[in-house]
Amino acid sequence: AHSIPEESFCPVVAYRNNTRYKQKINPITLQKPQTLNYKKNGTYLIFGGLGKIGFEIAKSIVQREKVKIIIAGRSQLTENQKRKLHTLFELGSDVLYYKVDIANFLQVQKMINEVNSKVGKINGIIHAAGINKPKFLINKTIDSFKQVLDPKCNGTIAIDLATRNENLDFLAIFSSLASITGGSGLSDYAAAN
Repeated sequence: AHSIPEESFCPVVAYRNNTRYKQKINPITLQKPQTLNYKKNGTYLIFGGLGKIGFEIAKSIVQREKVKIIIAGRSQLTENQKRKLHTLFELGSDVLYYKVDIANFLQVQKMINEVNSKVGKINGIIHAAGINKPKFLINKTIDSFKQVLDPKCNGTIAIDLATRNENLDFLAIFSSLASITGGSGLSDYAAAN
């Protein structure tokens, strides 16, 4: 019996033009991260701000500084989401919600223009929006695959185009470890991230 040498095993392998490629992740040493200072009364827009990650970020911001938080999501508010918005308000910040399809450039552009005229200059944007619908690839339709790709892919493009002339302090785009590790039924989610 022959055994495969451990160093040759790699769970992610690709062949292109008769060449074998294997995924390798190398550790890096990071410099000490800079502290992000939020501006008092600044305006911060969070796409996906009522999801798990987005809401934690929103809470973190309002606990550090009195700001104006704009939450953008794709659906009508549920009672639970209304409670989350109220939590942010109780922490001392102004809070607004916009129903926007992040993948729709025209909706994003309209919202950015409205925020600029009604609330004030946007200081920072956080893109934490995403959809995860686990299902084996064979059971996915093109439409369901696109629904998962749209918020990350087309959403990022829409934000970029809509804010080209903005002088943002930052734009943070969140991803998922699934883009590296994958997962059962997560082909579209991994690709989007």
